[in-house]
Amino acid sequence: RPKPDPKPAPEPEPEPEPEPEGVVKSFCGGDFKDEDLDSDFTEGDLAWLDVADLALIPEPSDLSVLCALRNRFAAQRHCTYVGNVLVMIGPLNHNGSMHQYRGKVLGEMPPHPVAIAEEAHRFLIATGGNQHIVLCGSHGSGKSEAAHAIIGYLCDSSPRAPDVAAANSVLSAFGHAAVPTSPTSSRCGRVSQLHYNRAGTSTQSCEFAPILLESQRVPGPAGGRDGENYHIFYQLCCTQDECKFLMGPEHYKCLHSPDTQVYVKQHDRDFGVTRRAMQMLGMSRDEQAAIFGALAAVLLLGNVNFVEQGGQQATASVANPDELRQFAELLHLEVDECTRALCTRSIATGTASPKCRSPSLTAHLGCERACQQRDRMMRSIYEDCYWWIIGCVNKRLGTAAAPVDAATITVIDSLGVEIPSVTRHSGFHELCSQYASERFRRVYDDNVIYTERSWCSADDILRIHPAVEHNGECLDLLEGQHGIFAAIHHAHETPKASAGTLMDKLCDLQKINGCIKVRDSRTSAEFSIRHS
Repeated sequence: RPKPDPKPAPEPEPEPEPEPEGVVKSFCGGDFKDEDLDSDFTEGDLAWLDVADLALIPEPSDLSVLCALRNRFAAQRHCTYVGNVLVMIGPLNHNGSMHQYRGKVLGEMPPHPVAIAEEAHRFLIATGGNQHIVLCGSHGSGKSEAAHAIIGYLCDSSPRAPDVAAANSVLSAFGHAAVPTSPTSSRCGRVSQLHYNRAGTSTQSCEFAPILLESQRVPGPAGGRDGENYHIFYQLCCTQDECKFLMGPEHYKCLHSPDTQVYVKQHDRDFGVTRRAMQMLGMSRDEQAAIFGALAAVLLLGNVNFVEQGGQQATASVANPDELRQFAELLHLEVDECTRALCTRSIATGTASPKCRSPSLTAHLGCERACQQRDRMMRSIYEDCYWWIIGCVNKRLGTAAAPVDAATITVIDSLGVEIPSVTRHSGFHELCSQYASERFRRVYDDNVIYTERSWCSADDILRIHPAVEHNGECLDLLEGQHGIFAAIHHAHETPKASAGTLMDKLCDLQKINGCIKVRDSRTSAEFSIRHS
């Protein structure tokens, strides 16, 4: 008998194409698998789930919205509408000219931040009322880049356009830093207000106001921050035009980090851009030299070390007086005065008495407290420099004041929300940022969602209102009479207060509010907040 033919070898299955990164997993946080996402839809359904406006999905759900966003992200279309709200995922695409959006209604052109700007400008001309554009998102998500695009678009036809571009360059150097998620992340929020003429056709003046500058980043890696310090410090160390006595960034504790890669030529070019922008904004050479000298003093102060002297009541003294002397010379201060400010603390006792001739007492600090005093001084000097820069920018952009009755467009670049990891916990600055985000959420709910509901009810469009979770409980936890901020303030004013006493108050707060969870009030000063 002939032998049967051997079974043919099974053909190797084709390797699945890699899924585009960043959308489904970042939105779902690992709750949904890719198989779960695709299981409710056929291939035909997946083909049409690529809409420029998510409001056009016939049966909207979590899965259909995520699938549509994933398809658009894979096709390099990072912007999507939800009615008059723009969702942007990933970097901003600058394809094509922005002038093609002039005079176009929202939805007529592909989704883009400048389309929102054009819609706000159109409403300003039509109604004469003030308009607001709010940008929210996490750190490194592209909010500041979108804000720059919006402001540049609105000021493009105005004589203020070069000054506004120069202001963005200066504020980016002083307010942006490299973080793991972005090479130039804004470390503070910003409110930009554009004042228009009576006809609403051209901007007459502009005003900037920062929100919660992250000054904790100035002391550097010792402060426990992720990423690098502010760009202006690296620019100053890598140029030969100013402060030539400064060395490379690796010689300064607030700039040196094992993971930091310093690109000297790039920072040198950026410093030239920053300096030309400062000149355009009317800052004289002497004023620039004073600012750069103050920044150099911050770098030198970060290198000041302390040693303890004495027995049980050990007091701190400066270990490297040459660094402190150079710091004092840059700020035109006395060395002894700087030493007292770092190593001692004055305690007010009230009016003088026969037993106590001075109305205050002087307490000597240990090394740990002296280091904290040094870091506070560094942060304070940098904050003063930043606010001086803001004042110069507003003075330059507000010289031709707009009419009192003119309307404005306000662009609010809100604080970035940073989700803490397992190894890194949030600090007080992140707590304030989360509080600001909750406030923005409350304003959005009150002025957008409930307004839309009232319009739908008046037109008899929506009879069954979908449930919307309110964040009143979380806001009450933060800003209430017995909330977290009140507990921190009370603990700060209580003598001999500690982290344990604060945790005791938060444990009591946990019994009446479900948005807080205290880990252990006796051994760990950690608590978590469930945000909406």
